[in-house]
Amino acid sequence: MAIVGNVTLRNRIVDAIVAAFGASAVLEIRSGARPTNGADAASGTILWSFTFDATPWGTTSAGGN
Repeated sequence: MAIVGNVTLRNRIVDAIVAAFGASAVLEIRSGARPTNGADAASGTILWSFTFDATPWGTTSAGGN
């Protein structure tokens, strides 16, 4: 996905996405049906789990990270 706009706007968008993950975020791949929305509890068996470092992304510049 390409984000078109000035560099300041792109930096803010990328910073917001990175902040949404938080420190040491966990990515899980699960079996079973997809939840109806983000507020629903996760279901199914965890097939794969990955914990990111506390600071997995560098500083945003030039509209990218």
